[in-house]
Amino acid sequence: MTFEQWRDKFQKKLPERKLASQAFRAWCEHREEFQNSAQAMLVRMCLPQSPVDSPFTADPKTYVLRSLYRETRPPSDEEVRQERKRRKEDEYTLTQLEALITQTEDFLRHLKSRNLFVTRKDELWSFNLSPLLGAYGDATDRARYALSLLRKKHAREPDLIDGCLWLYADLRDPYRFPKKEALIKGKTPAAENSVPRKREPAISETQAVALIELALWAHGINEQELDRLNPALARHGTVRKRWDKRTADVMELLKKISARPRKH
Repeated sequence: MTFEQWRDKFQKKLPERKLASQAFRAWCEHREEFQNSAQAMLVRMCLPQSPVDSPFTADPKTYVLRSLYRETRPPSDEEVRQERKRRKEDEYTLTQLEALITQTEDFLRHLKSRNLFVTRKDELWSFNLSPLLGAYGDATDRARYALSLLRKKHAREPDLIDGCLWLYADLRDPYRFPKKEALIKGKTPAAENSVPRKREPAISETQAVALIELALWAHGINEQELDRLNPALARHGTVRKRWDKRTADVMELLKKISARPRKH
């Protein structure tokens, strides 16, 4: 589906979706404010104005539409085939790596149980295989480390919700889309008594999910799949919990990577 086809279908349905409309409007307003600030900075610094089609000057609504289209576009049939091929190759590689670890450990046990000098059949020459103990041991250690990062019980392939998590997190980012109310006034009118409020996103959880659901609908995703992204589900934190779980998994990986001693 082309951008123009998707845009027409999305915009026709948007007025009927209150939550999605609120999220779309907030995104457009933020984009316009960002562009105004950027252009003012260029003027102050005496820098040349951005081209008309630049992200700094493009029509905010068009920019948001193109971003939403790109971030929710389903993969093409060819992309799906390539992804399946890659996953099949990855699985074969990991299976072979597991077999290699078993084979290498058997070899190391055998090598350690005997004299490390191996003699030619004609007894003309002997060679010390002790360097292989370190090399094969290091290879096994690295292979096990790779598997510890790449193998996980009960892991599953990404689904529709996983595919939109980054966009969801972006829309819910309080630093990118902050609420305009930044301060809580103290009991006295003095400005110095104003207390900074914790940043909150301008786009709510249900609004973000509704916007993503509508964008996917415009791409032609079937209704049965879209039921999993029904905005009502956001009230139960379905998408948020998935994002929190994904974030926790990444942090666990980073912790495991940082804890591994580095060999130079």
